[in-house]
This record gives sequence, C-alpha cells and structure tokens, in this order.
Amino acid sequence: MFRNFLIVGLRSLWRNKVYTALNVLGLTLGIATALVVFLLLREDLSYNKNIPNDDEVYRVIKEYMYSQGPEYFPDTSYPLADAMRADLPDVFVTQIHYHGSGIIKIAEKKVEVSEGVIFTDSVITDVLGLEWIAGDAKTAFSEPNKAVLTRELAETWYGSIEEAMGQTFMLDGISTLVVTGVIENWPQNTNMPIQVAVSISSLQPFADNLGSGNLESWTWSWSSSVWIRKNEVLPNEYLDPVFDRITNEHLDEKGASLTRYFLQPLAEVHFDQTYEEDTRGIVTSRSLIAVMMSIGVLILLIACINFINLATAQSLKRAHEVGVRKVLGGRKNHLTWQFLTETLIVTVFATVLALALVEISLTKMLEELQLNISLQYDLGLFIFLAIIILFTTFAAGAYPAFVLAGFKPVAALQSVLLNRKKGNTVSLRRGLVIFQFAVSQVLIATTLVFAAQVNFFQDKELGFRKDMVLVTGLPESDSAKIAQIRQDLSRYPETSNVAFASGPPTSNNIFNVDAWLPEQKETTTLTAELKIVDTSYKRLYGLEMAAGR
Repeated sequence: MFRNFLIVGLRSLWRNKVYTALNVLGLTLGIATALVVFLLLREDLSYNKNIPNDDEVYRVIKEYMYSQGPEYFPDTSYPLADAMRADLPDVFVTQIHYHGSGIIKIAEKKVEVSEGVIFTDSVITDVLGLEWIAGDAKTAFSEPNKAVLTRELAETWYGSIEEAMGQTFMLDGISTLVVTGVIENWPQNTNMPIQVAVSISSLQPFADNLGSGNLESWTWSWSSSVWIRKNEVLPNEYLDPVFDRITNEHLDEKGASLTRYFLQPLAEVHFDQTYEEDTRGIVTSRSLIAVMMSIGVLILLIACINFINLATAQSLKRAHEVGVRKVLGGRKNHLTWQFLTETLIVTVFATVLALALVEISLTKMLEELQLNISLQYDLGLFIFLAIIILFTTFAAGAYPAFVLAGFKPVAALQSVLLNRKKGNTVSLRRGLVIFQFAVSQVLIATTLVFAAQVNFFQDKELGFRKDMVLVTGLPESDSAKIAQIRQDLSRYPETSNVAFASGPPTSNNIFNVDAWLPEQKETTTLTAELKIVDTSYKRLYGLEMAAGR
C-alpha cells in the first residue's frame, strides 16, 4: 500500500513542479536553520559531559564581601587544596593552575600552544578522569619539572607516543620539563582545556617570573582553582564546617569574617555567567539557549505555514481530485495517507538538501563565530532528523491530509463545498499569513537590532588607540632583557612606540587587590583591578588622563 502511495505521490509532485519547488525551497531553509540551531545547542548542552561522573565533580568558589557587595572568584589561594585534603580524606581534591598559552621549545624548534597549559597534581585523574595511554598517573606529577602531553601533541612533536616518553622541552623559556606521561586527547567542549599538564610543584619559577606571587600565601591567587569529586551527590552544607574551620585557622579575624567558600557543580560551570570573566572556555546563559531554540522552532513553523498556504491555494484543484477518487472507491483514510505521503516526500527531499546546504555553509559560518562544531552523522543527529521529518510532515501536511480528504465527492465535483466554505478557507489562509508575517517581522527586527549592537561594539570609540598596535606575549619579565627588546624594536623606522605591560586595556590579565581610604581602612574594603604598565603605555594607546599626570 505504501508503495502505491509513494508512486502516486511522486507523480502528483512531478505534475506540479512549481508548487513542489516552492515547498521544497521553503522547507529546506527552515530545516537547515533548525539543523544549525540543533548543532549549536548540542555543543552547548554537551559541555563538560565527557568528564566521567560529571555529576560528582565540583569547583570551589570564593566569596569575598566588599563594602559594595559580595564578589565571587573561582580562583582560590594555593594552600587551600592541601588544607582540604587534610580535613577531607574521603574526598578527591585536586588543584589546577590554568597557565593558558605557552611557548614550547623542542631542541631548536619553537611552537606555540594557544590554550590548555595547566599545572596540577596526580589527583586530577581521580577528579576529572584523565585517560592514560602511557606513564603512571600516580607518579607522573610527583616531582618538579614533570609534564604530561595529550596524544595529539605527543605524536605531533615527537612522532609517536613511545618516542615522546622521556623527552624534554622548555616552557616559556623558564623551565625544562620531562615528558612522563601521555593522555588521550581532552575534549574541546569543556571549561578546563588540557593539552599540556605540568606538575604543580614546578610552578614557583613561573610565579617568580611575574616579579611577585607567594604560592604559600592565603591572600594571593593567580589562576588557581580547586576541584573535588565525591562518590555521591554533595550538598553545599556538607563542607560548610570544613570551610569555616579553614578560614578561621588560616586567615585573620577580619579576613575570615569576609571570606566564604562554597561549591559549584560542574554542570553549572558552562551556564553560570557570574564567573564568566574567570572561566576557561565558553560560557552560555540558559536564556540564550531558550532564545536559540525558539528561533529554530519559529523558522521551521514559518516554513510549515508556507506549505499550508500553498496547499490552500490549490484547494479547488485538489478538491476535484478528491471527488474523482472517492467516486472511484477511494476511502478517506487512504486519501489522508496519500496526502501525508506527498508531504513526507517533499520533507525528506528538503532534509537532504538542508544537510547539503549546512555542509557547504557551516565551515565558513563557524569561522565567523569562532566555534568548533562539525556535522557528525551519529545517532543523535539521525534521531533529530527523524523528529524533524515527522514533525514537519504532520505540521505541514495536516491541512491537505485531513481537510481535503474529508470533502464529499458530489460537492467537491460541483465545487459547491468549496464555494460554501470559501470564507473559512480564506480566513484560515489570512490567519496563517498574518502569523507568518508577524513572526518574520519580529525575527527581522531582532536581527537588525543584533547587527546594530555588533556594529556598535566594533565602531564605538573606547578611549584608546586600537589600530596599528601589535600585542605579543613575552616568556619572562627580566628588566635587562626588556630594556634590550625595547632598544632593538625602537631601531625600526616603522615602530613609533614600544610599551610593556601585563596586557592591553581590554585584556582580562589583571590582579584583583584590596583597597581602602585611609580613614575607612577598618570599616570599608574596596576591590580594585590592577594592571601593570610602564611609562610608554599611555602614549602608545593614546589614553587620556582624567586626573594626575
């Protein structure tokens, strides 16, 4: 029976080529949009899901109460991890210092790792579930100057995993590290990228290179976070007494009264914008996910409405066809399935074209958005496509399937029914067109507003010079070497100015420090963001002083 429906449906669609082409085009664009939204949502919702026992992993957050209100920091002081291990022997506690990028020197060759350089300890395997290919998870981080690479880096730098073991490389021109292990490639959709993991006991020379930083201090932190895992769901209240005891023991009375630690579940890290500036990886709000989902559904719904409108325009012709078929013995349920089959054919063909369109446009589009998403033909994608096909088939094919198939044969042949119900048909079409245009206008207006905002971000005068300025990192901050670099760069006639700082004006490379007015030191504590610059910084960026000189 379905074979007959399929053959008749193909013949009917072939006879009405323009009608078919318009429906296929509309559904193709709608399904392609829904598919792109699905890929973006799947990427967002899968963040940190590749970590084993992700529901048991938590990050420690520090709350500090300033006079203007509380502020929250995922970066915590370095001694915190050891203090927690002493009080919580049944909980896995690891410390991760996120170094970010790094310049790697292997023999005479230099390469740059753009992200994922961390300093950590052996407990990271128990917390985040690293998959080891070579080396011993218990001893790979046991001594200073030990490092672990991902499979990709080991094979790229040394040719094979076996060759990588025992090899050495220099990180940022500061320390020479020995490869003591290789782990499986870490997923990219995570808020803790990992490519090079160095033993945490190797960190002090890098802190010294900053010219400051006491890793033993309870009041100083530098990209360090504490992560824990317990073999059951862990309420915040479980650790409150432990955190209170730690702050009272290691901080002065004022610091202990203003400081509070609490836990953030791993599942919330990607969606909590409270710590967006301090979170590695992308942070997305749940409201944005809801908006994206709504846009995908609305655009697909517009395509379905367009299909229904075209079907109502062909009502007279299809009504005659229904009358003839019923006179010849056709049943209502057979006609219903016939019309649904035609819609199914159009939807499947549109889905194939949508896949091709997404394949062609996805790479360029994601380059503009700086996202790393691919169209993977896995079970999840096929389930989504099946849902889309079924939804579109019934949503777009409901009118021709259930309304046209219900026409009475004599009335249909005499066009009486159509004339009698002309007002209803026109009302349906008008209602759908009004809804379609209303949604389209809302989406167009929203797009224009977003485009205006993006242009505003790009063109707004920020108060400093951002054109013709080249920013690069340095592996160390030795004053003599910096003076030599300044002198060498200044020799080029193309160079008008050279400045050294912890980062450009818009960078997040800052230090949070406590500040207060002398007369309010005991009662009012403020937070200030400190950026270290030299005397040429103001002239290079063209900064205007509000006061002072």
